[in-house]
Amino acid sequence: MIDALTCRLTTSTELNLAVLHDTSTNGYELNGQKCGKIEHRLGGKKVDSRSVVLRDGDEIRLPGSRARFRYTQPFQVPQDREVTDELRNLALFRNLYTNESLSVEPWVIHNYPLGHGTWGLVNLGTHTATRSLQFAIKTVSLHRQPETTLNLLREVGIHRKVDHPNIVRLIDYVKVTDAEEHGTAGYGKLHLVMDLVTGGDLWTYMAKYKPLREDEMRWIAWQVTDGLKYLHNNGIVHRDLKPESILLHTAMAYPRVLIADLGHATTMSSILSSLIPVPIALSFSPSTAPPTPTQRMGYLIPLDHTGTLQYLPPEHLEWRLAAGRGEPKSVCQGSRKDIAKEQFKRQCAMDVWALGVTVWFCAKVDFSNQYLPTFTVTKSNQQRRKCYPSIPVNSDHPPG
Repeated sequence: MIDALTCRLTTSTELNLAVLHDTSTNGYELNGQKCGKIEHRLGGKKVDSRSVVLRDGDEIRLPGSRARFRYTQPFQVPQDREVTDELRNLALFRNLYTNESLSVEPWVIHNYPLGHGTWGLVNLGTHTATRSLQFAIKTVSLHRQPETTLNLLREVGIHRKVDHPNIVRLIDYVKVTDAEEHGTAGYGKLHLVMDLVTGGDLWTYMAKYKPLREDEMRWIAWQVTDGLKYLHNNGIVHRDLKPESILLHTAMAYPRVLIADLGHATTMSSILSSLIPVPIALSFSPSTAPPTPTQRMGYLIPLDHTGTLQYLPPEHLEWRLAAGRGEPKSVCQGSRKDIAKEQFKRQCAMDVWALGVTVWFCAKVDFSNQYLPTFTVTKSNQQRRKCYPSIPVNSDHPPG
């Protein structure tokens, strides 16, 4: 029996990708494999197959019907991508051929770009054991700078600990050296296999449907709050929350949302190890017993440049301005563990402030008013936004 509303077929992002979202109770068959409501597990993790990106030649069959639907997508005209040196070094595919793929066992990376930026590329991926289950595979370059590589590996370490319905999961990762790939010495690439999220980001969604209804915004805010609570309870702070880092599972009203981009995240242990011990000059008379070593030591907190300016709380901005004016850094006194706990609380408050700013933008701001005088979108492989809340701040120090 065919349900009254079996599926939705939409396009997602500026790449004109066709996305099939199953809304039935019976699921569907994609290339002979059951998808949709059927529960799939890979490596002990549940994988959702209700939404898939259709590729040229995919065949769909609905239970209760003999009809088969075949999706055809004309190949795009070969063209060189607008790439930076960073992206050029990645060079997974020369042109936008939709029928090319790259095997990175046990994964297959398809030439279906889902987005790119200065940090790397995101392509559609599948597992060699089941081609019907799809994933987003993010490819980043392993740099010559050891610090950058360590930050990438730290992000992987944080992401692998996370398992929450409102946070994008890291399923697996594969490190490939240039020697393995090209037979030459080099630094290689890191392929991060993540949940496939087809609805775009919250910024694009609210730009299209501004302003969002209050009840829908409350639903979105509740999900993000639950995700942040999970991170904070597990000793993790996001530190760069904004609409661009909140993804929609599907491009529908009242969507399920997921927190993404943990590249600037830090942990309680990282904050603890980042504190710099410094001696404190104390005056005491010769007749007075000298202070204990713990009394003579304090801790400097490294200046943190992570985050996006428009989503930072006022006290964080004041701290940066004071440092820019060359004002002397304050030394925190007390036990190292207590100071780290206090800094962790402040970082958590930074996430909460960013969530409040995000909710305000989504529910109240009209992009044509004085707050956002311009809203222009340019195309590459991903929307690049030139507007008020989209000014990234690069870190001069490793997070944490």
